[in-house]
Amino acid sequence: TCFVLTGDHGKSLAFDGEFLGHGINLHESITNVPLNIINAPEFYPTVVNDVISSMDLGSVITSLANNKQLPVFRQYVAAERVGRGHQKVSNNDYWDRAQRAAWKGDIKIVWDSHNNIRRYRINPNIPNKQIFDTELDRIPRWARNEFDFSIDRLASKHSYFEHYNSLK
Repeated sequence: TCFVLTGDHGKSLAFDGEFLGHGINLHESITNVPLNIINAPEFYPTVVNDVISSMDLGSVITSLANNKQLPVFRQYVAAERVGRGHQKVSNNDYWDRAQRAAWKGDIKIVWDSHNNIRRYRINPNIPNKQIFDTELDRIPRWARNEFDFSIDRLASKHSYFEHYNSLK
């Protein structure tokens, strides 16, 4: 019997001066989630440091069930978050925004609906750590292309749902 252990997200532990709590951002402490495969087939590698999206978990489990090689890992991985959820924070305007992130190797690009675009460096040997590199003028094409529609559209959908829920 093979077991697959993972999670849906991490927890913000105020690393790098960020938020402490369940998580209202796309910091590495939230997005870097372990995936452990216990009692995998013998031909599976012992350790894989490649990036995989939770969207690929189905194909990983299918490969395990059929005793086949792991699927090819992604060149880029993306994530998005809208709003602050149920968190109570002092700066609602800042936290209640749409955010996106894309990873490519040791580079992470994070942007939001307030037009902030930041590049971080990621060291796979130091979990849950991101090092701010620079502000950017525009989102790299490879990162932007991971999404089907603009962040402004994502933010406006969120505003609609927030307004609708406030009427209940």
